[in-house]
Amino acid sequence: MIKVATSPADVLVVELSGTVEESDVETMEEAFEDKLDTDDRFGLVVDMSGWTDITVDALKEDAKFEFGLLSKLNRFPRMALISDKKFPRAMAKFFDPLVPAVEIRTFSSSERDQAMAFASELPEPTTQKHGVTVLDTGNPRLLGFEIEGKLSKEDMQRVVEPLQHAFESDEKIDLFVWWKSGFRFDPSIIADASVISMKLSSIGHIRRYAVVGGPHWLKNMALAMASALPVDMRAFGSDDVAEAWTWLKSANPDSE
Repeated sequence: MIKVATSPADVLVVELSGTVEESDVETMEEAFEDKLDTDDRFGLVVDMSGWTDITVDALKEDAKFEFGLLSKLNRFPRMALISDKKFPRAMAKFFDPLVPAVEIRTFSSSERDQAMAFASELPEPTTQKHGVTVLDTGNPRLLGFEIEGKLSKEDMQRVVEPLQHAFESDEKIDLFVWWKSGFRFDPSIIADASVISMKLSSIGHIRRYAVVGGPHWLKNMALAMASALPVDMRAFGSDDVAEAWTWLKSANPDSE
């Protein structure tokens, strides 16, 4: 079961209990849409302390619903998750650094008042600087980007546009991406049609791809992708920038 409350006025409270059915998720969807129609920004409290299970149909509906929310996450900048179980707390800890638009904190069932207070105290909207710098490599077939801090949807367009232009040629390109600090991004990027199109177009257009820095799992993902795609892809540590450039430029004598 899911119960939804809108008190106080600047907070949406979603309370899960027992087994969640597909109709429960639909009720939650309607409450979200109503809140989004009436409030510019609001806090979110998800109380999972009484939740025990979810049906397969409900899980599918919830996944579809959450995917549709990716472009609206900045509308609820704070989410308080109430649970005494380890799994929800672990998931919140994992996703919080990856979702810059929402600050996620977990509370026990005895800390409900603190959770409500956290969700209701919304931070002031901030103007974010560009997280992407397009590097001048001196070679139109060698593209380079530096990423620092949080990657927004607008930042991603600074990556997509030169790549799309480069893909117009039949000649392959080499790519350098340096995650200088942080690894947080706006989840709406995942659903952006231009990003999806760029990713599909990249297959067959990229010859060498150097990824520098980022978390350890990014290196593992790069290695996995390299084995599945027709791209010579390598991951380098944060201190191996020069080595990455040397590897790319060895295939691009014009960029020396």
